[in-house]
Amino acid sequence: AGSNKPFDTPSSVLSGWLKKKSENSFGWRKRWFEVRQAKLAYYKDPHNRDKRGDFDLFDNFEQCRVERVDLVTFKLVLPSSLSRSELQLKAHCHSTAEEWIRAVSLCSQEEPKPSFAFQKNPSANSGITAN
Repeated sequence: AGSNKPFDTPSSVLSGWLKKKSENSFGWRKRWFEVRQAKLAYYKDPHNRDKRGDFDLFDNFEQCRVERVDLVTFKLVLPSSLSRSELQLKAHCHSTAEEWIRAVSLCSQEEPKPSFAFQKNPSANSGITAN
């Protein structure tokens, strides 16, 4: 279903090619997408790990909505986002679009995990330190 995964990480739910509607023009750009931990990231290609952008699937205690445009096109909407509030994507076929919609819906239900962990520090009086 179009999700060959050469650079996937273990925490990635789904990765593959989609077309992203360009913000500055009316065209579409083919990008490699990965969805994981309440975030959708995209790259120019799967071998170039230089991230072109990302979209939060959960922000300000609100989960992103997925709106179907047609059989292969869908829109991610996060109205209260402090950054980008909408992203329109197009898959190459209906089944791939369905696969992406399911993955995005699943990941948008989970609040993002903090990038640091707390653990007890026996030498400190407070007992908690950030690592």
